[in-house]
Amino acid sequence: MNNTIYPISELTINSLVPLLNNPFELYEGQRLDDLVESIQTNGVLVPIIVRPVNDNSYEILAGHNRVEASKILEYETIPAIVRDDLSDIDAMFVAIETNLIQRSFSDFSHSERAATIAIHYDGIKDQGRRTDLVKDVELMLNTE
Repeated sequence: MNNTIYPISELTINSLVPLLNNPFELYEGQRLDDLVESIQTNGVLVPIIVRPVNDNSYEILAGHNRVEASKILEYETIPAIVRDDLSDIDAMFVAIETNLIQRSFSDFSHSERAATIAIHYDGIKDQGRRTDLVKDVELMLNTE
């Protein structure tokens, strides 16, 4: 990850709030257990992505499951990329794109698929003003 472009901060877990109208369900059962085990063994390898809500809290755009696993492990902080330049539409687009990059569309529930298609379509329509957003998501997740 290029830290000169996206510096990583350590944020307190209790300063984080979920994305409003997050269309994605949190992991449960074995999938959550596996994530908890991975984080316990390796730490949080990919920082979450957040945006400031106010001086004391941040909205999670990507990483809800990493936050939940960190809570189970009773971690106090988590690595995060703070983006203060995102509109509500951009924030939702980041949430959608990160889930599309990290998970298979076939892994989504029917409601997640419907929400993803609708929000992704709206985000694509608005990309004329933010053509850098998809590339930014790939850089924040350290993918090509």
